[in-house]
Amino acid sequence: MKELLQSKSFKKRLGKWIMMYTLVMGLFAMVVTYSRYVSSHMTTTSARVAKFNVEIKQEISCQDMAQITPKNVACFNEDFDSTQEGLRAKPQIGFYFTVDTNDLEVNSKLVVTTAIKKKEKNYFTNYKLYDVTELLKTQQELSLSGASLPLVKSEDENEVILEYMKNQILSERGKRTYLFLLDYDYTKYKFNELTLDKGEISVGYSATQID
Repeated sequence: MKELLQSKSFKKRLGKWIMMYTLVMGLFAMVVTYSRYVSSHMTTTSARVAKFNVEIKQEISCQDMAQITPKNVACFNEDFDSTQEGLRAKPQIGFYFTVDTNDLEVNSKLVVTTAIKKKEKNYFTNYKLYDVTELLKTQQELSLSGASLPLVKSEDENEVILEYMKNQILSERGKRTYLFLLDYDYTKYKFNELTLDKGEISVGYSATQID
């Protein structure tokens, strides 16, 4: 053993082994430390969910919309019950609402849904939707001969549902004002007084992300 320890070749090989062992252990320690660092950051980091907030308001006064409302359209106020006696019927009934997409954070497929509760008397037919945002700036009367927005109609035993679908791009976010228009069965109900209860016509939405 004494002769082995005094051997120059053994001492040389032993020095190399010790150096290699030291390097390997140092590298191992660095890998373990880095792994712990990465793991700690991964466990504390959470993904933020994009916002799909859209604000819909039906509280619009017909008086504010008088300038752009066609003469043969009866406008309902936000509570859909303008007087105790009801609203004098005209060939068409309409109400206004706004859709505010300023809080959307991603490009989205937006579906605005208008639901009309069914009653014993089916007063309405021919549902249409108009974007009157630009008309409000110029205070020009809406032309009903112009193109209305495309609606998808469905219904069940309780409601008639109209859906308006559009791709909402971030660069086009903002507040838009719409007129929802319904034909009143003028020949059948003539000039009978017409009232609508609050909630009888409601507006909602859904939004899903698009690329």
